[in-house]
Amino acid sequence: MAKTLQTKITLILLAVFLLTLSVNVFITGRIFRAEYTGAVEGELFAVGQGLKVQVERLLGYGLPFSDIVGFDELCTEVVKKYPDITYAAVVDTNGAVLFHSNNSDGRIASYEPELNRAVGHNKESVVRYSDGGREMFGFVVPVAEPDGRHVGAVVLGYPEENIADKVAALTGQNAAVSFLQFGVALVMLGLFLSLWVTKPLVKLQRATENIVAQGTEAFQPVEIRSQDEIGRLADSFNEMAADLQKTTVSKARLEEALSQLQHAQSQLVQQEKLVGIGQLAAGVAHEINNPMAYIISNLESLRHYTARLKQFVALQEAALADLAKAGGNKAAAAEVITSVDDVRRSMKIDHVLGDTEELIRETLDGAAKVKHIVQDLQGYARSDQIRKMANINDGIAATVNVTGNELKNVAVVSLDLGELPLTRCNPGQLNQVFMNLLVNAAQAIDAFGEIHIKTWAHKDNIFISIADSGRGIAAKHMNRIFEPFFTTKEVGKGTGLGLSVCYDIVRNHGGVIKVESEEGKGTTVTVVLPVVRK
Repeated sequence: MAKTLQTKITLILLAVFLLTLSVNVFITGRIFRAEYTGAVEGELFAVGQGLKVQVERLLGYGLPFSDIVGFDELCTEVVKKYPDITYAAVVDTNGAVLFHSNNSDGRIASYEPELNRAVGHNKESVVRYSDGGREMFGFVVPVAEPDGRHVGAVVLGYPEENIADKVAALTGQNAAVSFLQFGVALVMLGLFLSLWVTKPLVKLQRATENIVAQGTEAFQPVEIRSQDEIGRLADSFNEMAADLQKTTVSKARLEEALSQLQHAQSQLVQQEKLVGIGQLAAGVAHEINNPMAYIISNLESLRHYTARLKQFVALQEAALADLAKAGGNKAAAAEVITSVDDVRRSMKIDHVLGDTEELIRETLDGAAKVKHIVQDLQGYARSDQIRKMANINDGIAATVNVTGNELKNVAVVSLDLGELPLTRCNPGQLNQVFMNLLVNAAQAIDAFGEIHIKTWAHKDNIFISIADSGRGIAAKHMNRIFEPFFTTKEVGKGTGLGLSVCYDIVRNHGGVIKVESEEGKGTTVTVVLPVVRK
């Protein structure tokens, strides 16, 4: 049973909707997990630092590490205050448990050797291990004597399932909101397409059937009030049917038809360009999402750092007030200064200040990358007819940048760009030629292959060669490849206008386009453009 155009459009929109929703859920799930895991690590290391400060304060009084007592209750308070923490413990470098929120004795190594080894190292670390079939994270914060000698560590246990549950909840909420938003957009787009595309085409179909059945005498002009391609199609149809009723055609009408044809051709070129952009939309979105992901992550980290700095500034203001009250009491002033220094170290203010500069630099780099991609895409999509002096290599580099995500999945792209003179041209139109040729090369490769781009200048000509290792073109098709609407691709993969548009653009620049191909070995397309200096 033949499907109607409206059914096909609906199926395409539904497929795009499901694909977009799936990609959105996948990407946001990864982002949520990374951000939440980072937040948990920051919080637990901060809690561990708090216990570490308490232990090291007692060590500063000269008490041996093994003689400290009373920390079981403090560890228990930590677990009560932070319910997601399974246990809190203080151990020596051999893994022997000195204090535990569950008043447990023994060694951590009895159930996780890797965690015990981490305790022996004098650095903060996170160890993933299994505790009775339950996946856990062990957060290790080293403890040192006043002389810097490593004597043990604070260990906090955190179940991995807490992170998974939180991420699943956030992802589910995002999926529900996205489903509603995309669903509404899909319905609205379907209604608009039905109004703007399907109904006008049905009118044209019925008018054509009436002419076939009853002749031109029964022709009634089709009224479609639209300024787009379908509106122009209806106008052309009305003119064609009216011309059939006449026995002669005036020269003026022929010139008018030629003018309309040239205008339609210009629109067709731009439409083919937009089709190319549509084919690359997912790849461009992927290229933009990558820098945007770490921009968002960096901004989240900066938000946490700002909150920590605000807290430290408030503490400094309080300390200044205490110093003012201390007056000439040097002992009290020294105690206030020491307290501020301890908090500065425990809150890692120096690390925050250093990391903030790096986060800002990375964020600016990511934003610059997004800006570069958008600028390249804007340069490709421009429809103006203005010619200016340009370097062909710049256009090729920009086109490869825009098509990079699609090309990298099917081929290794190698560039051999020679030194070229500037030439007066329409960079946007030539970029369309390069993009069409690159997309054709990618679609001709069945398995992973190679695409080689080479440019060089000879005398007063510029040569651009694009060679692929694809399936090649059959000899019987070689004399038709530049015909409009001729294509050997399956339905939905090509309009048959790509090479035709390339041919017209190159010819309008005074150049030629040559194709050499052998089935099973690949195709080489060479564009030759004259150097125009005026």
